[in-house]
Amino acid sequence: MKKLMGALAGLAVMGLGVAVLAAGAATAPAAKPVAADVTITGEVVDTGCYMGHEGKGAEHKACAEKCLKMGMPASVLTAEGKLYLLLPDHGDQAPFEQAKAAVAQTVTVSGPTSEKGGLNAITVKQVKVAAAPAK
Repeated sequence: MKKLMGALAGLAVMGLGVAVLAAGAATAPAAKPVAADVTITGEVVDTGCYMGHEGKGAEHKACAEKCLKMGMPASVLTAEGKLYLLLPDHGDQAPFEQAKAAVAQTVTVSGPTSEKGGLNAITVKQVKVAAAPAK
């Protein structure tokens, strides 16, 4: 009889655990769907100098390269003035590295975007560097 009561108590505890998990799953917030890939065009800037003193353009290229080498994050500044932090694609980081190397140049970047706390970001899946203007 003690074995039967112990087994029933064990089943009751397991049933309660399943019910609690099911209730938690029903009230948990749904995951946000992955954003579709978008394409943006703009200048690659080092985020720190751009935010600190609007450092951008060819006259700021040497400083931006130095800051990026020290670990400053890179962003794309669109013609409309919107700034997108560049994020690497975990599956293929080469396009991200190519975009960073194009500091002070115009690039077209494709990938999913996100916005959190007022910060815009794009995961770099593809990048195309604009041809340098003729001198």
